Amino acid sequence: MTQSKKLNVSELEKSALSYIGKYATSIENLRKVLTRRIKRSKNYKEISPEQAKQWIELIIKKFVDANLLNDSVFALNRAKNLHRSGASRKKIILALKNKGIKNLEIDLALNSLDSEYRNTDLVAALNYVRRNRLGPYRPNDERKALRKKDLAKLARAGFSYRDATKVIDIESLDEIKKLF
Repeated sequence: MTQSKKLNVSELEKSALSYIGKYATSIENLRKVLTRRIKRSKNYKEISPEQAKQWIELIIKKFVDANLLNDSVFALNRAKNLHRSGASRKKIILALKNKGIKNLEIDLALNSLDSEYRNTDLVAALNYVRRNRLGPYRPNDERKALRKKDLAKLARAGFSYRDATKVIDIESLDEIKKLF
């Protein structure tokens, strides 16, 4: 572990700005990042836990007031990106909870997805199948032999059996358009 130079509140704020410039993040995740940054500093033992907490809360409040941090926007964008990559509803919820997003913001993000798509999980399952080349994206001679494995992959990804079978049993790629 490399130690950085002595830390003060302005250095910590620069570090936070650099972090949010590179990564989309939630308030709770930024709090964890800043806590780790303080623990890595040379003067960690000189900074009291109360002082560190004050610095972090001051920076977070400043960023929230400037609208640089917004959990609702983060949750919506993260949910859309995960959905596009083929994540199930369960996986999206888990990912957002791991980033410290509250249930209200999670529900708003999922409701936004539901308003965009008639069957959100079915669309995500289709995205998952396409990205992993399962079911209708496999060569025809392999499909029947690997059907159970494909269904198992979809189950492990958090999709219901109904959605998994519907997606895996599509005969051709042209039928995908008929589902919507």
